[in-house]
Amino acid sequence: MADKVHLSNGNPAAANKYRTHLTIKSVQNKEQVEHTVDADVYCKGNHIYIRYEEPILAAKEDRSQAVKRRSSSAGTADEQVQAAPVTNVMLKLSADEWKLTRRGDVESEMSFAPNMRLNGYYRSAALRFPLVTDTKQWTRRDRAIEKNGVIAHLPEYVAWAYDLYIEEDCVGQFALALTLDWSSTSEREQ
Repeated sequence: MADKVHLSNGNPAAANKYRTHLTIKSVQNKEQVEHTVDADVYCKGNHIYIRYEEPILAAKEDRSQAVKRRSSSAGTADEQVQAAPVTNVMLKLSADEWKLTRRGDVESEMSFAPNMRLNGYYRSAALRFPLVTDTKQWTRRDRAIEKNGVIAHLPEYVAWAYDLYIEEDCVGQFALALTLDWSSTSEREQ
């Protein structure tokens, strides 16, 4: 795992934002879900930030639940789901801790570090409670990416597994794996 963001051969400010496809594999108590989204990757100091919009649930029953949560509005279920508030996700990577933050209808913050228990929280209109993560595994592989004559060593694969606690009770075992597709980055730049 790289400890720092390494930039070389040019002006770092010219190449501190990247656009890529991100594949997210999530496992919760042995049930796996996979999504692919567009993501922005930023470099600032010794931190890397990966930002994306949380995928809207695609299953028919999940769509109906999303529609029920909306206040009253006209339109089809598809139109209502597309108009549903967006949840933004930010993953901040540093050498010794990663932080996952969600902002939208639901807000949460969870931190991860190898073999450590770290505090976080979950908040929605109906519920609020503290969270504790106990990180069991974490992996990061970087790749050299060139943009405008600047080479940055950015994550190609980030994965971690953790137990999640609410108060003193373990509520589940989770694993996340993020794969960043750098194969045609320049075509996706904004």
